[in-house]
Amino acid sequence: MRLVFPDLTLDERKKMVARISQLTEKFREEIRSVRRDVRDDIKAKEKAKELSEDEQHRLEEELDKLTDKHVTEINKAFEAKEKEILSL
Repeated sequence: MRLVFPDLTLDERKKMVARISQLTEKFREEIRSVRRDVRDDIKAKEKAKELSEDEQHRLEEELDKLTDKHVTEINKAFEAKEKEILSL
C-alpha cells in the first residue's frame, strides 16, 4: 500500500517552523530553569560552608559553560530543521 501526500504549502511550512521555534524556546527556558535551580543549590551549599567561595565560582562557571553548550546545540538543531523544512 502506498500513500501519497501533497507537498506542504509555504504557509504550512512557515507554521511548522513557528511551532518548532516555540518548542525550541521552551527547551531553552527549561535549560535555564535547571541552571537556576543548580545555581541556587550551589549558593546554599556555600552559605552552609559545604563549599569554598572559589569552588562555588568554579562550579558556577562550569554550569554556565554547560548551559551555553546545550543552548548552542538546540539553536543549531533548530536552524538545520528550519532550513530543511523551508527548502522542501
